[in-house]
Amino acid sequence: MAYCGIVFENYHIRLIKLWQIILLMTWCGIFWEYITPIFRSDTTSDPLDILAYVCGGIIYWLIMMRN
Repeated sequence: MAYCGIVFENYHIRLIKLWQIILLMTWCGIFWEYITPIFRSDTTSDPLDILAYVCGGIIYWLIMMRN
């Protein structure tokens, strides 16, 4: 999420709403866990990793709300 925040800052977009962060992290998780293995044979899918992406996004949001 931090890397996405840096990229979006270049376009003057700031993700601060929790639903936006959860949506972005869900789509990132789906991409890395289900789309990437189609093109790379050395990767595997793990549905629990999507949950980890979302939890990381929530932690990021909590940190950003404290600042």
